[in-house]
Amino acid sequence: MLPLPLCVAVLLGLRLRTSLSHARPTRVAAAAAAAAAAVCAPTTTGRSHPILRFSLHARSASSDASQGHSTASPVRVRFAPSPTGFLHLGGLRTALYNHLFAKKAGGTTVLRIEDTDQTREVKGAALSIENILRWTGIEFDESPTRGGNYGPYHQSQRLPIYHSHVKKLLETDSAYQCFCSAERLDIMRLTQQKTGLPVKYDKHCLTSMTREERQRRADAKETHVVRLNVPTSGATVVDDMVYGSVSYPNAVIDDQVLLKSDGFPTYHLANVVDDHLMDISHVMRGEEWLSSTPKHIILYNRFGWRAPKFAHLPLLLNKDRTKLSKRQGDVFVEQFRDAGFTAQALVSFVALLGWGPEHVHDKMTMEQLIPAFDISRVHRGGAIVDTVKLRSLSKAFLIEWPAEFERLTPAQREGLDALRAAISTQVSSNGANQIPADRLTDAYLHAVVFTMKDRVSLVPEIASYASYFWVDAAPDTQASSGPFGALLHAVRRAFAENLSAAEFTEDRIIATIKAQLPREDQLNGALKALRMAVTGAKSGAPLGKTLQVLGHSRTLSMLDNSLAVAPQPSLH
Repeated sequence: MLPLPLCVAVLLGLRLRTSLSHARPTRVAAAAAAAAAAVCAPTTTGRSHPILRFSLHARSASSDASQGHSTASPVRVRFAPSPTGFLHLGGLRTALYNHLFAKKAGGTTVLRIEDTDQTREVKGAALSIENILRWTGIEFDESPTRGGNYGPYHQSQRLPIYHSHVKKLLETDSAYQCFCSAERLDIMRLTQQKTGLPVKYDKHCLTSMTREERQRRADAKETHVVRLNVPTSGATVVDDMVYGSVSYPNAVIDDQVLLKSDGFPTYHLANVVDDHLMDISHVMRGEEWLSSTPKHIILYNRFGWRAPKFAHLPLLLNKDRTKLSKRQGDVFVEQFRDAGFTAQALVSFVALLGWGPEHVHDKMTMEQLIPAFDISRVHRGGAIVDTVKLRSLSKAFLIEWPAEFERLTPAQREGLDALRAAISTQVSSNGANQIPADRLTDAYLHAVVFTMKDRVSLVPEIASYASYFWVDAAPDTQASSGPFGALLHAVRRAFAENLSAAEFTEDRIIATIKAQLPREDQLNGALKALRMAVTGAKSGAPLGKTLQVLGHSRTLSMLDNSLAVAPQPSLH
C-alpha cells in the first residue's frame, strides 16, 4: 500500500520519476564574505545589525554560480523539533538518521528549536529534547546550548529575520497580505468541497485589491496574514532521495500562510529561511511533510535560492498499521528509558525502523551504524514498531554484560543506577525493611546483573524477578521438611565446615553439594530443594552462581531460617 502523500499524488495524476540528485554549490566564498563584510559594517555600538549579520549567508543560487562554485557543499543537516513535549520515537528516528548521514560524510549536525507556535510550547521541553538525545549518543555540533556561527537556534528569537524576508516577498508579489475573515474562509472551503474543487485559498485578496491597497490596510494594523503566491499553472517537482521525483500541479497547491496574524511565521516560511541561512545541505524529515515540500520549493524559487536535497522518511506504524500513537502504548523516548531500555538497544532498534543495512545484523552499535548507513536503503513503506523486537535487542545487548566490573561501559553503569532505583520502588514498597547498604553497592549490583543477564531483558526487571538478592526470602518449610530435608542439613554443615568465605565459589559450592549426595541421580532434586530453601524461588540463574553472589555468610543465614522451622529428618 502506498503512503498517504503518494496516494494523493497518484489521485491527482502526478507523475513519478527516478531522478534523485542535483549538485548544491558552496555558499560562502572568501570574496563574497569580504564584500558582505563591507556592507555589514559595525554600528556605533560595535555590533553588526542582526538582519545584516544573517544576510552574510543568504546567497542566491545565481550568485553561487557566478562565483564559479560547482563543487558540492559540505554536508550540513538539522533536526528541528517543536518543544511541545517529550521526544517521540519518530523524532528519535529522524534525529538518528540525520546524525548517521552527517557523521558518515564528515558533516555537521544542527539542532534547531522550532518554537514559533507559542500556544503549544511546553516549558523546559527544548532542553529536555536535547538532553534525551544526548542520552542516546546523539550530540549536535551546533545547538541552543552549544551555540554556533548560525544562531540563534530558537526560531522565536529570529522573528526580525523572517519579517525582513517576508518584506522581500511582498515587494516582488511573491507573497501578499490576506484580510479574509475566518467566516469567509469556512464558506469558501465548504463551497469548494461541495463542487469538487481543490480546497485551497481562492486568491481573493490578491485579485480584488492592489498591492498598495493591501499595504495601506496592513500599515493601518488591520488584522491579516501573509500568504505565498503560488503559480496557477505548471508543476513543481520534488526530487526526493527516498521517494524519487514527484511532480505536483501548481493548480492544486494552496497559497500557504507564511506569516500569521500574531507576527509569528508558520513552519513553511521559517524552515525554508532557516535552512537556507544555516547552509543546510540535506533535509531529512517525516513522510508527512512530503506533500508540503512543493510549497517550500516554490519559496526557494521565489527567493532565488537553491533548495537542499530532501529525504522523507516512512511513517512509524502500530501493529494494526495505523500511525504510531501514544493511545496504543509507549511512544516517547523517556518512557523507554525509564522502563530500563538502554540507549544502545533503543538506537539499534530505531535505526532499523525503515532502513536495512546491506549486511543484516541482529543488533548494531552507533559505531557500527555510522559507516553502514545508506539513505538509498531507506524503505518507502511504513515501519511497524514491534516492542517484542526491542526486548529481544535489549536482551542481546544485556547478554554481553562483562564479568569484570572495570569493563563496564557508561551505559552499563547507568543500568546499575536504574536497577538501584527499581529496587527502591519495587522491593521497598512491598513492606521490606531498609535494605543493607552492602547489597546496593555498584560491585554487588554488577555481580547480580552478570549472574541474571540471560534471565531477563531489562536490568531493572531483576529487582522483582530475583528480590532475594536484597531481601531474605521467607522460610520454606516444604523444602526443609521434604525428602531432601536431611540433605539440606548435611549441605549446610559442609558449607560451614569445609568452605571459607573466600572459597565460596560456584565450582566449590556444586562440588560440596555433590559430596553430600547418597546417589548422583539426586543432584537435580537437591539443587531445587536448596534453591527453594535459600531463595524461596522455584527457578532462577544457576544455583552455584546465585549462592556465590549471596555469599557464604548470607547463604548460611537464609538456609538456617528454613531449616529452623522444620524438624531434622534422617538422611537415607
